[in-house]
Amino acid sequence: ASLFVDLSRGWQGAMDNFIKYRLEARYYRTPAERLTLALRGKYGFINPYGTGSVIPDDQLFYLGGTSSVRGYDENLLRFDAEGTAVGGRESLLGNIEARYDLGMNFETAAFYDIGSVRKLAGAGGSTDFRSSAGLGLRYITPIGAVGLLYGWKLDRLDGENPGSIHFSIGYIF
Repeated sequence: ASLFVDLSRGWQGAMDNFIKYRLEARYYRTPAERLTLALRGKYGFINPYGTGSVIPDDQLFYLGGTSSVRGYDENLLRFDAEGTAVGGRESLLGNIEARYDLGMNFETAAFYDIGSVRKLAGAGGSTDFRSSAGLGLRYITPIGAVGLLYGWKLDRLDGENPGSIHFSIGYIF
């Protein structure tokens, strides 16, 4: 488990006056030979301080993509009517992954991801949880895993694509 607290004070005005909290917990279990279960939970919250404080968009929380909810494109778990990513001051994320060693440095993975972005910076989408499930194949190298994964959206909205493909270097957790 890890906890991070970032305190930011902007140079001019109230821009970048915030405290950002991030908590992450991971758990790994090998119930059978060649099978590993990996679980991860993340929570983030950002709170402005001072009068007229503004949190810039690049400091907000976004979900979707290779390292979070893999059925969605990068940062696009929440988006507005124009398809632009919408961030929030709070995020919740959960992942579970079953990894099976195929031998010869290959492993396959089956996963389920769920997340929500809340306390929105602007309009767009819902604060409901969104989820995806998928499969992937990784090759384990001495400097980390190289993988190709596909996540299917389990709660697809009208007009959304069915899922997303991701190329990854290293494990997400």
